[in-house]
Amino acid sequence: MNSFFRNILKKVYVGGFGVINTFYYPLYTLLNKKSICETKLLVDSLKGDKVLVLAPHVDDDIIGCGGAIISYLKNNKEIHIAYLTNGAKQGSFENKAFIINERRQEAINVANLLDIDNNNLYFLDSEDGNLVNEDISDELFTIISKIKPNVILLPVLLDSHLDHFAVTKKLYETYKKYPNAFNEIQFYLYEVQSPFTTNNANVHLNISETLGQKKKLLKQYVSQPSDFSFIGSLAKINGVCFGKKIYCENYIYTSPSRYFKFYIKYFNDINKYLQIKTKLVGHGHNGTLIRSYESSLKEKQILKELH
Repeated sequence: MNSFFRNILKKVYVGGFGVINTFYYPLYTLLNKKSICETKLLVDSLKGDKVLVLAPHVDDDIIGCGGAIISYLKNNKEIHIAYLTNGAKQGSFENKAFIINERRQEAINVANLLDIDNNNLYFLDSEDGNLVNEDISDELFTIISKIKPNVILLPVLLDSHLDHFAVTKKLYETYKKYPNAFNEIQFYLYEVQSPFTTNNANVHLNISETLGQKKKLLKQYVSQPSDFSFIGSLAKINGVCFGKKIYCENYIYTSPSRYFKFYIKYFNDINKYLQIKTKLVGHGHNGTLIRSYESSLKEKQILKELH
């Protein structure tokens, strides 16, 4: 079967699951409304005036918190984005140097569309897939000291990608070395490859008016095999508690001290994370979204301790 027909079949398969998702999550919410909708906070903007987004790879920032970035910029807040790996594992080329350059240019293209100054982008160049073993505490401290953010957005540590977990590990290593750098900072944890579900979020950002712009930004990542079709479905799931036409990004708002205590308690031994990781399903497209969500429901309940 040639690639043309394979692509057609894939679109039909993924599109079919998009329809299934449309019915599945409203029904799930209706059956579990009391447990997942009682104490939910819907907001139109997140806190913070100087914001640092930590992204393990180029595109994770827009996938996880693109709506928040757009909202911050509309409210004239200061946005900085640090990409912690070089992204060399996935691109349009076989040559790593070409892939690194391609992905960096995609980040710059998105920043230009958002009117983010290129000087507010930081490329740390750690090895893609090996962030957990890199030493970047001094680099992170330099960035934090320069920006002096009052909010840091980072991926939640319980994710199906090791690099996404590693962001927390690297930030904790920075905290241990330079604890005073975090005195005036709060965290928003965002979801990337594996949702932490409406059950475990404590803030829901309404992105109904900016979802279209977020989807357009994701089209800039031409090097990536995903068509990011799951983004709309996930936003719908996240907002279904609040109404049929409400689309949301989920966040966990917490303090560095609480978050790092949580990390030490459960995941200072990385093997404990790896055990959970094997049970998580990443949401690469609409066809995996239900399994991804259900695996997260089972494995991520401890995140409520961060509220």
